[in-house]
Amino acid sequence: MEFQAQLFADLSHIHGYRWMCRGAAKRLRQGKPVPDEAPELAPGMDRSDVAAWEQTMLVCDQVGRHLRAVGAGLAWRVFNYDHSEILALIQRTVRSARAEHRRWPNAMGIGAKPRQG
Repeated sequence: MEFQAQLFADLSHIHGYRWMCRGAAKRLRQGKPVPDEAPELAPGMDRSDVAAWEQTMLVCDQVGRHLRAVGAGLAWRVFNYDHSEILALIQRTVRSARAEHRRWPNAMGIGAKPRQG
């Protein structure tokens, strides 16, 4: 379980890092300077070069894919390589997310109207 938690934390960190890189690249495209709180780039990369930020985002995408693949492999092993159990878990999660999505607009007092009858 510790490994799984660390894997999730690492994936979350990669997503956050990519998001900050995206923001820096966007600012550069708009002619604005890179903010001081922007993440560090790899040694030798120019912070004022949009291509450097885009390349870093590609690396983040690849690392994220690999971490998700490791997580999928762990799930596959935990469920004894039984595809039906994994599908049931996924479908349950999707149904739960859909139900939550339907409840949210009404809870906020906007969007979908309550069903009649």
